[in-house]
Amino acid sequence: MVEATGAGGTPGKGVEILAPAGSLEVFEAAVRAGADAVYIGAPELNARNLARHFTDAEIAAMIDHGHSHGVRVYAALNSLVKDSELAGAARVLHLLERLGVDGIILQDLGVYRLARDHFPHLRLHASTLMGTHNSLAAARFRRMGFKRVVLARECTLAEIEAIHRQVEVELEAFVHGAMCFSISGLCMFSSYLGGKSGLRGRCVQPCRRRYGLDGGRGGYLFSMNDLQGLELLPALRQAGIVSLKIEGRMRSVQYVENVVRAYRLLLDQPASQPLLRQAEELLDTAMGRRTTAGFFRNPAPMDIVSPGHSGNIGIFLGKLAAVAGQSATLELRARLAVGDRLRLHQEKSGERQPFTLKGMTVAGREVSVAGKGEEVTIELPAAAAVQDALYKVDSAGRREAATTLEPQRFAPLVARIDKGFARHASARVGVTPPPRPAVRKATGRRRHPLEVLPWYLKTDTPAILDQNLPHPPAGLMVVLHPGSSRQFFSGRRRLDPRTTVVCLPPVIYERELGFFRKQLEQLQKGGFRRFQIGHLGQLELFGRSRRQLELFGDSSLNVMNGMAAEVCREAGISHLQAVMECDAATLRELLARGKGREMKIGFTVYGHVPLFISRVPLARSLYGRTVTSPKGEQLRILQRFGLTVVTDAHPASLLHKAAELRDAGVDYLVVDMAWTDNARREMEALAGRRKRPTGSFNYDSGLA
Repeated sequence: MVEATGAGGTPGKGVEILAPAGSLEVFEAAVRAGADAVYIGAPELNARNLARHFTDAEIAAMIDHGHSHGVRVYAALNSLVKDSELAGAARVLHLLERLGVDGIILQDLGVYRLARDHFPHLRLHASTLMGTHNSLAAARFRRMGFKRVVLARECTLAEIEAIHRQVEVELEAFVHGAMCFSISGLCMFSSYLGGKSGLRGRCVQPCRRRYGLDGGRGGYLFSMNDLQGLELLPALRQAGIVSLKIEGRMRSVQYVENVVRAYRLLLDQPASQPLLRQAEELLDTAMGRRTTAGFFRNPAPMDIVSPGHSGNIGIFLGKLAAVAGQSATLELRARLAVGDRLRLHQEKSGERQPFTLKGMTVAGREVSVAGKGEEVTIELPAAAAVQDALYKVDSAGRREAATTLEPQRFAPLVARIDKGFARHASARVGVTPPPRPAVRKATGRRRHPLEVLPWYLKTDTPAILDQNLPHPPAGLMVVLHPGSSRQFFSGRRRLDPRTTVVCLPPVIYERELGFFRKQLEQLQKGGFRRFQIGHLGQLELFGRSRRQLELFGDSSLNVMNGMAAEVCREAGISHLQAVMECDAATLRELLARGKGREMKIGFTVYGHVPLFISRVPLARSLYGRTVTSPKGEQLRILQRFGLTVVTDAHPASLLHKAAELRDAGVDYLVVDMAWTDNARREMEALAGRRKRPTGSFNYDSGLA
């Protein structure tokens, strides 16, 4: 029985405007501006974990306020979770169900299983981080019980229409705000630079930094422009979108209010040029980045990245002309006032420092306002350098007003709900973290690490077997794509169906489904029975025949806890790779809960980490090149399977941990050569004939 004081209902046949809120003030502004629904982050379980967390009472107050104004409220629990965090996730799910939230946005398969099995009144939405980029994924999630699918930002209008035509499920699409360079759910860059996983809401935005290019001009190669879909609203409605989503749970009151008003204006009235100009003027005051129509019109848009521009939010004020300590002078490109909210962009490091302007001088005289063209001196929050840039992200006098919501009124209600969970629901859900098994020291004779466990060699070409392998693999994993398909039946080295695992890439777009259906049918007729999926939706390619197959799950399934592994086992997957982001403690927890019941769990022990897998086309001259980050990391830009892939220049290696992984319970190892541009060099390093600098990704350093 729901204890909420109101009810927002469920979406009707109309198209809703879905606004973000990261504070009570922004939530009220979104409702006031005319949003049909607002999405908020669940405490510590959402993909914007760097924002301030709402309290339980604040969530109750927002749901009550929204429902009393006919506005739906969705809660995002869309981060990956560790086994030790599942108990907290269950508590939040119980709270949201009792408060009558209108939908929960999920990414983690373990959280999905908790909601499905124990909280049946919750309406499930598949997060954009689940990577729905074709009709197979949408159909799979519908079969799993999701009522709505938030499409990947990389979908075109034609692809959206094809999904809508084939799958009866609500479709939601981002129409405004920040975009990620990587395909939804496949970014590991932030995690690689210190364990702050973007899939766990802790992204440090390495894509916004400037990258140097040896022998050429670098720039902000991966910094995306903002999405703006005002002119596309009729086309999106026609394609089947029922929810127009605005990004920005860390944005200000003014940003959210003006953006909602702009889309409300065009959605409620017949489109006209005067109305469009009026809406665009509202967006101009929101202080966003340069804008693009994203992928809606074109799967390979050329206006989606501006390499010469930093991609900062706000109005560009100018570059520092002189710096003395933390005092700096610059010529203004726009009006500036004391009390404005600013952001300093440090060009060398790529770091950004927000602060409020407390004072400034013009020709030695203190002023409260200065105009375009005036030279001002201000105090900065950190040391800076000449040519560092300054941006205005909010104006004085437009700061958040005090909220009228009263969370304290709901404190007794949430206390009762929490007490009820502690007394009854927690035991029923049963998500007490498993004991962590002790890791035994390896014993026995010295041998090559790959002799410790069965291991698989993953590649996009079987010619790699011509190299002198250090130890025979249990099988060869070959990625199926148009360039590799012939090698399964012909060529100098014909693949053995008994030991070959046919791997599907993590992303298959709608126009490519025919090719893969045909190839998989031919492969099964040719005796191949071992297949690895890169996305849960790819199970739909096999139909009933998958009962006779041996199915593997790639690390791109993003499994980080035992309950997520159980979902994969239920779907027929017998071999599953844990997500590459796992540190040692997280992996041991997963192994303790997820093993057994015919499920074998593997882990990647060598290979280049795909930091970005992107649909964004870069300049041809960049492919095959090495770029350097402001912090000195070297990256390689490649083309794989028709996509842009950015990897570390040096592979990650856990070969020296092979015995430890075995003793922790890992069943098989994977050496991943699919993301290298020099297989011979990598195989020589693998065999110990060449020294290569390596790292251990998060395994030793930890995952935040």
